[in-house]
Formats: sequence, C-alpha cells, structure tokens
Amino acid sequence: MNYEQYASLVMPETAILELTEYCNFNCVHCYETHQRESLLDIDDYITVLHDLKRLGCFKIILTGGEPFIRKELLFDVAKIAKKENFHLTIITNLSLCDSADVQRIYDIGVDQVCVSLYGFTDETYAAMCQVAVSAELIRERIVHMKRLGLNVKLLCTLTSENICDLSSIEKWCATQDIQVSYNYIIYGRENDTKENLTYALNKNFILQILNLRKNEFIKNYSNKNEKRGMCSAGRKKICIAADGTLFPCATWRIKVGSVFDGIEKSWVTPSRELMWIRQLNYYDFECSSCSNSLYCTFCPGVNYSENTNPFIPAKSLCKSAKILKEFLLER
Repeated sequence: MNYEQYASLVMPETAILELTEYCNFNCVHCYETHQRESLLDIDDYITVLHDLKRLGCFKIILTGGEPFIRKELLFDVAKIAKKENFHLTIITNLSLCDSADVQRIYDIGVDQVCVSLYGFTDETYAAMCQVAVSAELIRERIVHMKRLGLNVKLLCTLTSENICDLSSIEKWCATQDIQVSYNYIIYGRENDTKENLTYALNKNFILQILNLRKNEFIKNYSNKNEKRGMCSAGRKKICIAADGTLFPCATWRIKVGSVFDGIEKSWVTPSRELMWIRQLNYYDFECSSCSNSLYCTFCPGVNYSENTNPFIPAKSLCKSAKILKEFLLER
C-alpha cells in the first residue's frame, strides 16, 4: 500500500472549526493570541462541511475564540452541519448568548454544548477573564439549557486565579446534576513569551483536585498497561483555524495545509508536515521511556505549545504525572 492509499483510509472522525480567533474575554491562561483574521464565510464553510463529509468525518466542534462573536455565521454553519447529519458540539463561554440564542441552539438540534466555566463569582471571572462578567447570569443560562433538555457539559480550567471557587463549582454542579470536567494543564501561548504558564497550579492544589475525584482517577488508572499509541492529531482529528489554516489539532498548531487548497486534497495528498505527523510513533518520543509514563496524559500538542518542539516533554505534563503517580500509589 502506498502512502496515498493509506492516507485515503485515514478518516478524520472529528473536525474542530474555529469560527473566529477573537474573544470578548482576555483570559490569563489562554493559549490563543487572537491575531488571526476571520477569512472564511458561509460559502467556504459549506464547502468545508461537504469535503469533511466525503472524507468520512462525523463529528463537528464549533468553537473560537468565542464563536458567538460571529453569531449568525455560527447558527448558519450549525444548521448545515445538522442537515448533513454531523454530531455537533458548540464550545462557548456563554457570555454573549441570550435566552433567544439558547432556544435557537435547541431548535437546531445541537448535540452538545460545552460551556467554558471560569469561576463562581464575579470577582473570580474578573481575575481570570480580565472583563466584567455576571457569574450568576452565566449559571442561569446553563440552567436554561439544561431545562430545555440540551446536553450541557462544563469545561473548567483551574488556575491559581480560580482554584478558590472549586468547592462552590462542585457543589453547584452536583445540585443541578450537571457534568463538569476539570483541567489543570495550561497550554503554552502561541507566541514566545509563554507568560500564561505562570498561572499553573502548585502541587497542593493539584492534590486537592485529585482527592475530589479520587474514585474516578483510581478507576481510570487501575487498568493501565504499557501499551501506548499516538494521539489522533492529523490521523482522526483536524482543526481548521479562522483564517483557513489546517492544524493537526487545536493545541498542536503547526500548519499542515489550508482550506484554500482544498481539505480533501490536503488530507489525501498530505503536506510534508502532515505526512511526518502520521508516521510518528509513541516510541519516537522521550516520554515513552519515562518511569511516570503510565500516569502521563502524553500530548505532542502540549509539548509543542510549551516548547515549540513536540519531542521536548512539557514540564506541566511531567509535574502532573509525577504527582498523580505518587497520589495513586499511596492509595
């Protein structure tokens, strides 16, 4: 089998469409630089969705930046995606979404809404997002979606600025029967400063999260074995930036093609960069020989975001793996 035959068999199960890189928040931890222009219009996205459908893709994630900055485009793309029978997820901070918008999301038939939650109080939102936000209003909109029957999931990146709200968030989510996923890995900003990494949690705070979800971590890691594979970036996943640039995933921001060259062409007759990514093996990485590898959420994208080199282990992942290993072995 030659490479083109192999590439034609590699199906992009999930496509992340960044409708804009701009955001009404300026989050201290965010990896986005908010500098790419939004060059794609609805006709471009119609072509994109048709190409993805032909390639076998069945999951679409609409995100940003903040996708509601391009609200009408968001709804137009969402309608077409559902018409093409894609499983559709929208990721939003919800601050620009009113009750009428929530109803439109429901009417379109969006399969999941992931809400980026940054705190429980206005003060925490101000510290995290550097803008004035009503935390209560965000929660009201979440409850509204839940009552309509929408599948709502909260995504909460925990940093030194919002860890103080962890207990309140956990209690509220339990009361509302809403799923919340915590993340404490910060991806390096897409520039050379990486100043956002200074907001990462220390060991004591990470242990606080691990204790909160102790049973979950014990269950997830009890059956871990030595066999590891590469991630889905560039194999089963593709990210399309607002300017049409193709990335293997949202965090591994190395250009592998362009919408303007055609997604189908870029995928089946890949660039040198995409071909290189697909040929990588987990054991090509230094991480594979680490004594903490079983406890590591190995990610070339995080490595790249932190070091601009996917082969240099990210300090954030190394620290997390070491803490998790110690935590689980004590149980």
